[in-house]
Amino acid sequence: MKNVIYIFVVLFSFNLNAKPLSYDEIVDKYIPLEMMNEIDTDSNPPKKIDRQEIGRKYFIFDYKSKDESKILLVTYDTMHVSVEDPTSKSLAIKVMKDGSTTLIDPPAKRKGFGITELSDIKQVDIDGDNINEIVVTDSDDKGRYPESHILKWSGKTFENIKFQLTERESTLLTELDLDALPLLVYEDVLEKKDKNIHKIIQMKSDGSFVDLGTFNFIKVVSKDSKKVRESTYDIADVSEGQYTLEVKNLSKHPRSVRAEISINDLVVLKPTDFCNGKPKPFVKQKDKKGHDVSEDDDDDGDEDRCKRCDPKKDVYATVNMKPEGNVMKVKLYGNKNSKIQITLKKK
Repeated sequence: MKNVIYIFVVLFSFNLNAKPLSYDEIVDKYIPLEMMNEIDTDSNPPKKIDRQEIGRKYFIFDYKSKDESKILLVTYDTMHVSVEDPTSKSLAIKVMKDGSTTLIDPPAKRKGFGITELSDIKQVDIDGDNINEIVVTDSDDKGRYPESHILKWSGKTFENIKFQLTERESTLLTELDLDALPLLVYEDVLEKKDKNIHKIIQMKSDGSFVDLGTFNFIKVVSKDSKKVRESTYDIADVSEGQYTLEVKNLSKHPRSVRAEISINDLVVLKPTDFCNGKPKPFVKQKDKKGHDVSEDDDDDGDEDRCKRCDPKKDVYATVNMKPEGNVMKVKLYGNKNSKIQITLKKK
């Protein structure tokens, strides 16, 4: 009987030891040693900082592997602690299904890239191979000049494929617009000192990206419901003068898409501008049984009072911009999943 009890205790202890660590425990386990040796210079006398004083964030990358492993991208920092030389470190940790972990080649050591912050990070399939890439935004040690990077997991390490996609080493992806896919929207770093920062659009075509144009302002607005979407955008980095405003219908559905766009509280495009021909005014109609048979485009809640129309693909207007403080307001009508691209280009 004693032997049986003894065996039970041994098995019970084994199960406890085999319990996998949580993600939080893994992140705490891998804190870089150099950070643990940092000295809090505000304490009297100075002392080593506590583990809990080290800021850490992590992002779980599930790349749908056959072995069900995942990647933890982790950033550590001592920026909020009074130390002599505040630092930021990033690590990549592979976590197996059974909870075992392996430190892998961290993105911070890859050429031309270093994660300093994980507050702006997304997963999206940019190159169309059904495997998500990681898009992470980086900046300098003072939080300036944010730059986006596209990281692809090779099975052993992360590769930064931004240059491979854009074919421009001078590209600064400060406005990589994932909502606009298959479009890439970014700035040219060579124009950083210019008041008119040039923004470039590329579109995926046959597995590669082709240039669609260079503009002073780009915004993609889309709807995820039938309700009218109202949005406000600050237009920065443009100089005073006349600009061509273009609105392009990117929707994949055949329904009409309309918008009201104003700049500095002046309406420059109305819903009727998005229709070929003049839509008839909305008239409420009912059949003999009292059912609504009105011919209004019923995907916008009667908001713009237009009969369904043959939509235009591109709509243009000439607008005047102030030296600073320009604001654009957009009301987007139409069916769910409607999407428009708005650009400004100086004349």
